[in-house]
Amino acid sequence: MDLWNSKDAVNLWTVLHFCFGLLVASFSYIAGLGLVLCLYVASLLAVIWEIYERFKGTDESVLNSLFDILATIVASCLAYYLITYFKKFPYVPHVLIIGSVVAYIIFYMKGKLYL
Repeated sequence: MDLWNSKDAVNLWTVLHFCFGLLVASFSYIAGLGLVLCLYVASLLAVIWEIYERFKGTDESVLNSLFDILATIVASCLAYYLITYFKKFPYVPHVLIIGSVVAYIIFYMKGKLYL
């Protein structure tokens, strides 16, 4: 069973969408954007990406596309909450950025090896 290209609601590519949501929230916080604008940006970018994937001809279910968008939004909410909850530690957004980029690289390279 190929967990990267499955047509289930959630596959391993959903992890990359989650990482992207963490990145959007972290950069939004650093830029001084509020939660609402952060979620707007994350949602907009996620929808644009899914449209691009459809245009490109990626073979995934509509349910998977919806869950990828949802993963981005949930990750953005979670990251923004963590950043504001641990406000006394100013390095939290940077840790989320570094962790997301490392995870993204690992998962992306792993996915490329299976494709």
